[in-house]
Amino acid sequence: MYIRPENRELIFKGTPGLERETCMECGKEAVIIWEPAEWGVILLCGECAQTIGVQLLKDVRSYEMDNHLSVKIQSQTTPRAPGQ
Repeated sequence: MYIRPENRELIFKGTPGLERETCMECGKEAVIIWEPAEWGVILLCGECAQTIGVQLLKDVRSYEMDNHLSVKIQSQTTPRAPGQ
């Protein structure tokens, strides 16, 4: 989830177990908070989140090639109303 500056304090107060508010890779201000199922909370800056996202997609593609299958990902786009 993207951490909006106006919601930053509320997000960190509502996330028990966080011991820091900076990127776990480089130490810059965290702007992405991710809560994968079993690993607790991961905090990343924008640059590190992009790097990790690209690597994850490469790893999925390698998995597909090695196993001769296709991983399907679904997303939904919802237009924002004017002024949001």
